[in-house]
Amino acid sequence: MKKVILTIIMGALALTMAYPESPVLFIYEESNENIDPWLERLRSDLDSRSIAFEEKSASELAGADLSPYGAIFLYGAVMAFTFKEPVRDWLDSGPDIADRKVSLFVTANRWFLDKYTGQLQTRLEKNGAETVDVISSATKDLTDEQKSELAAKAVAAIP
Repeated sequence: MKKVILTIIMGALALTMAYPESPVLFIYEESNENIDPWLERLRSDLDSRSIAFEEKSASELAGADLSPYGAIFLYGAVMAFTFKEPVRDWLDSGPDIADRKVSLFVTANRWFLDKYTGQLQTRLEKNGAETVDVISSATKDLTDEQKSELAAKAVAAIP
């Protein structure tokens, strides 16, 4: 009986080693003083949920092979009244994300939030991605606790 149980356990262990969970690709605009606190919150929530992930800024993705990733967690942020939006630019480049599950999280000021969220959603659709969730928020008046809750909600939505 012990041999049978040991064989079953060894077989299950071999299967999990042979088919590891594909990591999530966490894509963000860029690292800067406004975005870095959000990145820290999001990384912490990914780690606390034991989600295997790799992260890249959007500018690092030109020609990247996305096949190793099971899903994409896309963090877009309007960056201080500029027209520079690396995530939008990456989506405009036509990345191979057809049929890929994407969870979108956008932070911005109230003037640009809906517009930028819509732009990203349109581009995801145009590229054939399957958007599984969209969370967006104007963040100027949020407390640190509210920001942490928002980040946790965004991470919880990752497929």
